Amino acid sequence: MDGYSSGALVAAAKGGDLPSVQSYVVAGAPLQVLHDLGAEAAAGAAAGDDDSNSVLKMVQMMEESYATRDTRPTPTEFGKDRTAALLAAAGSGHDHVVAWLIDSAGAGVNDAAGNGTTALVHAASAGHLDVVKWLVDSMGAQVDKACFDGTTAVVAASAAGHLDIVEWLVESADASVGDVPRGDKCALSSAVNHGHTDIVRYLVETSGIDLSHESKGIAHMVRAASRGYVDTVRLLAGVVGLADTGNTDPLFAAVRAGCVAVVQCLVQEFGLDVNAVKGRRREMALAIAAGRGDLVMVTWLVNKGSADLSSPAPILCAAASGHLNVVQWFITEKGVDVDIRGPDGHTPLLSAVTKDRVNVAQWLVANGASVNVCTSTSAHRGGGTALHLAIKKLRGDDALVRWLVSESHADPNITDVAGVTPLLLAIREHKSFDFINWLVCEGRADVNKADAKGDVPLLAALRSNKIDVVRLLVDRGSADINAVNNRGVSPLILAARQDKHKVADMLLDLGADATAIAVDGQGPLHFAAAKGRLVCANGWSVSPLHLAAEVGHMKVVRELVGRGADLHKPRSNGFSPIFDAVAAGHIAIATWMVCESLARGGTALSRETVSYVVDRGIDLLAPDEDGRRAPALAWRADSAALATPLVNSIDFPAQGRVAVDPSRNDSINRATAVLVTCIHAALASSNAEPLTPTRITELVKCGAQLDDIIDGRDYSFFDETTLLGASLFGRVHPGIFHGTQVAVKALPGFITDDDIADVFKAEVTVLGKLRHPNILLFIATCLDLTRPLIVTEYMERGTLTELLADDQVSLSMSTKISLAADVARGMAYLHGICPPIVHRDLKSPNVLVSGTGERLLAKVSDFGFSRSLSSASVMATTTGSPRWMAPEVILSATAEGYSHKVDVYSFGIVLWEILARQLPYPETPVGANELAVAVAAATQGKRPSLDAIDAPLAIVDLVTRCWDVDPAARPEFSDILTVLAVTLDALPPIKRWDVFICHGGGDKGAARELYDNLIARELRVFLDVHSLDGERCECPDDLAAQVRASRVVVVLVSKFMLVSRWAVAEARAALEAADSGHVVIFPAFIGQDVTLETLAHYGEVKTDDPHHPLLSLMDTFFHAPHQQTLHDTWRHSDLDAEKKAHHVAVAYDLKRYGLATYDYQTISPTRALVNIADRVFNLADSPQASSS
Repeated sequence: MDGYSSGALVAAAKGGDLPSVQSYVVAGAPLQVLHDLGAEAAAGAAAGDDDSNSVLKMVQMMEESYATRDTRPTPTEFGKDRTAALLAAAGSGHDHVVAWLIDSAGAGVNDAAGNGTTALVHAASAGHLDVVKWLVDSMGAQVDKACFDGTTAVVAASAAGHLDIVEWLVESADASVGDVPRGDKCALSSAVNHGHTDIVRYLVETSGIDLSHESKGIAHMVRAASRGYVDTVRLLAGVVGLADTGNTDPLFAAVRAGCVAVVQCLVQEFGLDVNAVKGRRREMALAIAAGRGDLVMVTWLVNKGSADLSSPAPILCAAASGHLNVVQWFITEKGVDVDIRGPDGHTPLLSAVTKDRVNVAQWLVANGASVNVCTSTSAHRGGGTALHLAIKKLRGDDALVRWLVSESHADPNITDVAGVTPLLLAIREHKSFDFINWLVCEGRADVNKADAKGDVPLLAALRSNKIDVVRLLVDRGSADINAVNNRGVSPLILAARQDKHKVADMLLDLGADATAIAVDGQGPLHFAAAKGRLVCANGWSVSPLHLAAEVGHMKVVRELVGRGADLHKPRSNGFSPIFDAVAAGHIAIATWMVCESLARGGTALSRETVSYVVDRGIDLLAPDEDGRRAPALAWRADSAALATPLVNSIDFPAQGRVAVDPSRNDSINRATAVLVTCIHAALASSNAEPLTPTRITELVKCGAQLDDIIDGRDYSFFDETTLLGASLFGRVHPGIFHGTQVAVKALPGFITDDDIADVFKAEVTVLGKLRHPNILLFIATCLDLTRPLIVTEYMERGTLTELLADDQVSLSMSTKISLAADVARGMAYLHGICPPIVHRDLKSPNVLVSGTGERLLAKVSDFGFSRSLSSASVMATTTGSPRWMAPEVILSATAEGYSHKVDVYSFGIVLWEILARQLPYPETPVGANELAVAVAAATQGKRPSLDAIDAPLAIVDLVTRCWDVDPAARPEFSDILTVLAVTLDALPPIKRWDVFICHGGGDKGAARELYDNLIARELRVFLDVHSLDGERCECPDDLAAQVRASRVVVVLVSKFMLVSRWAVAEARAALEAADSGHVVIFPAFIGQDVTLETLAHYGEVKTDDPHHPLLSLMDTFFHAPHQQTLHDTWRHSDLDAEKKAHHVAVAYDLKRYGLATYDYQTISPTRALVNIADRVFNLADSPQASSS
């Protein structure tokens, strides 16, 4: 015996060499197993068995030499080897070896290999029926024991085609043929997958497998069809009754697999329609075959299967896939129109160009295809002419474009449906300068042709920051330097708006008109003033001074005033530059302009202007930038002469009157006179009731703040002729309050009814205390009972009732649930404050809406019936609106009152309204005996019909729980919000943002500049300013929701991301949203020193490795003195090696979405950000973002 070898043991077992198996088993057995083998062999030898006598001798020899052996297999290793030998013997059909290994060597009949395979599975798979019978009948092998992949003995036999074993296992051993938990490992599936029709027939006809459910039989049939097993398909089709169902899934599977025989069987024998259309993509069998380039299949479908050639889909698919032979067959053999068009206007040529199939495109043009046809979609949405599509796909080699222009005679100035020319598209798509140069100089492109919005190539080049292209268009293409778009924006205006002063200088040198004014009334100087650029040009107007004052550029303000700008000329909202400076909080500029106006004589400085300045808390006694003081300048300008009568007629709310003697030259006395006049002018008009200390105290006690008090006799700030809404207690009008559009609730005439007065005061008292995004914002009030007013924010969409009744407004389920969640959040706030407030009149007319599209916002309003709920209070007044009134309110006269759960009942009715878009109880006309509805709800359990709403079951259940007759069974608003949030998460997200900016923890200025650029393009952009300023330490709960609510997420990756946990959290949320298809992600690396490509020479390194080489690289980088703050963060104990590695892994994961790198050493930061903005802007307008 030469020694032990596990490979030799398995080989011997597989070959049926029992003596060798015995010798190797003895040689490899541990001591205890060796003793057991010896005892059994001794018994056999005593009985006269020669084999046992031989084994006994080997055992005795091994026991004698056991101590001299250095190494022997462990019991575990020996067991594995013994099992392997058992499986090899069973698979080879050596029953005598199998018997000895089980009976004498201690192998278990159900022992499994590493993948879970047993001897029975091996024997069944190999077709050894005698071994199978012996293992089951004599040794009790488990018939249904499965491998790890779910394969049992009957499954293995079915896959191998051993019908006799399958029959014996099913009929004699009761083997299960049903499905198993893992995958599709059942006997029938295995037989179908391998085309064993006889076994399929046996299992279906004899073993009782039920294929009566169509989907089961079709699934098996699809497997057989995709593998080309005609007989199996024919058998299953007869069992399922395919001719009756007409299900085309097997047909499409066979076409995809190219199995003509199966297709022939299904069409000719079972009557399947080759022209059937499948799924949302409207797939056709002929189109699938053409797209695969399967001309044999295409020929049979058309000639034998009568496939319809009128549809453009087949030839379009063939052209897009580059299968020229199929395209040629369609056109030359079957006469298909070479310019046949699809639903979106695509022709075979356009489809070929879209996929860069040059050979197909050339053949089509040579055979009469028109090169100047256009799709019904614009080039920016994947459409246009052949030239547009070729430019869109251009990645370097421009041979196809040159061929289209030079040889196929494509019009270089043809436009798409949006009026975009090939030149405009090339510039917007950031194609190379060389290509644009060719298009202009040799391609004969018109450099002045504009699109539908009036945008010309010169404007597009400036917007893309392509200065070299600008010079090309002007120098070589004779572009009009003063061309404007439909909004009147010229190249110079655009350059000034984007603060590209060097470009503006270049344009002025080229002859740009500095006096041009856009449609919005703004010119180059406006933007120069807003950006703080001391750029002077002829033709300036007053508006730049407004902008400079509003933005806070003192140097520009002084320059413009010095050149004659009017300090008091109002803009359209009535604000002068001084008002703009005050409103924006630029105190120094406002003070300087007031002093400058007084220094120039003060004749144009009105009392209203000074009142506005003082009312905003600006101290006019303080010196301005030039050391001048306003009171002294006012006295010299004789402004106090007008102020003195007012000072003597108005009570000062300190110590009586202030007497002023204008004849005195005391500068302090004169300064006091002017200042007191300013204060009173801010608090009251000249004919108002004096604001004595007593009057102010009364107003504050009524719930108003001093800043909220307005004069009830001044009605000029709202329009009483226009009505927004009305109720029992007031009419609502639109108004302008301090430049802001507001809604004004006014009670007509003098209030004599104490109840109405109490309701009005109650609403003011409640509103003045509430501040929540879903509660109507209170702005100001007048509590003078001769004409009480309440001023609130303006909600432009009106009431929820009006919104739901508008048939022109489409509301998705996501929008409906979002509106309901807004109302629930507002009510949760009311019930959650201390003491809680019960609304008592919650209904759709009392919910106001603002916003556009899906981005709607609902707010709860009208608190006239609201009441604070203390621990001892009981409400028992019948209050509210009948259709929304809880049963206990009606019954309150006979019961013990009611609780805050009346609002939950009303919310249930409102939720039903939102879902049904109907008024509750529509069978009862408005204005009829509506109280009868409330009585029926209280006494008969009447509720709106649930048949009128189509919503998720959780929402329907929520409605019924909210209007439960038992108040205790109704949920709290916190529970309601949980149900709504879970439902909303499962629905398609509402896109509140076009772009979400993840700033990457790096250059904050870059993030803000990108934000400004995208905002200027009229996109809705989200940027978390708290994280940008380092104030964000933990992730807010709504981070993932904000990301999913965006169309495009741009991730500004930098080395600083590895330090910022917040940046990593944003990036991870973006990746999860992109992976799930909710958003389009655009990662861009900006910076220098360290990029993700720095690690290329390290090879493939696991990014979750704490010893990742980037970690040591960052250790070195952050060790620099100027990186001390980052070094401290990097070394902080909270950021351990695992977290660092996690940050690296997230950064690396972004590369899956095509990380664009911008190195500041080779491209300027501004140009890089403009490039990013252009690409993000195009992504936000893409179909991919629209469908995310």
